[in-house]
Amino acid sequence: MSKTIEFKTCRVKRRHEWLSRGQASAPIELVVAVIILVASMGLAFTVLQSTQSAQCIDKTKSQMRGLEAVMLDVALGSPSTLRETKLELSSCGADSIEAIRIVYYDSPSYCAKCSTSAAGCWKIEPLAYRASEKEYFVVPDAVICVNNMPGRVLLEADEDSCSSSGLISTPHTSGEAGCPVNVKDHKSINCGLPPTLSSLSNSKLLTMGKAPGETQYTVRIAKAFDTASGDPRLKICFMGKEQVT
Repeated sequence: MSKTIEFKTCRVKRRHEWLSRGQASAPIELVVAVIILVASMGLAFTVLQSTQSAQCIDKTKSQMRGLEAVMLDVALGSPSTLRETKLELSSCGADSIEAIRIVYYDSPSYCAKCSTSAAGCWKIEPLAYRASEKEYFVVPDAVICVNNMPGRVLLEADEDSCSSSGLISTPHTSGEAGCPVNVKDHKSINCGLPPTLSSLSNSKLLTMGKAPGETQYTVRIAKAFDTASGDPRLKICFMGKEQVT
């Protein structure tokens, strides 16, 4: 009888020890599960942000290709050629697309990714602003080379037929021609444009910057000829949604 009692007592002790160990390990397992859940959610959020940013940049690049096509149509067309295209300047993650810069680089060192780079190249460069760093920078994955546009083409803000040309910055209207007109607080002059670029002193640089609170724009380009040189001139109008006529 005593052996039976001892056996039962031993079983009860072992069961009590097992339950105690289980109760002690439960909080640890819960903490580990919470850590894994938080890490998984953080990773998923990071991947989602990265995907959305990449999609935004792809969309911006597609719009730059549309602008390239319009510029070429006008530059290579007859004097009466006029074309329009739509642009949306939105945010890609933490970076806000604030402007579109059209510039002719007269040094091959800036034209490595362009097919017509022997003497120089035209580029369309989206400019983003990063508030945390107070800096404008070129979005490299959305830059387009306008490969077939002649280097002798000139750019001009269309002051005559475009009431919103005040959104366009040129060497003739701004000391920081590489930046948008409504420039935010920033550290570097010309918003990432090489300071030695000779185009700052002629009609080979034009920056279209958005107005506060506006994201939808129409770019209208008409062709004219320079009265002095006879070179083709692109007269560019940059209009918000409410200004399109």
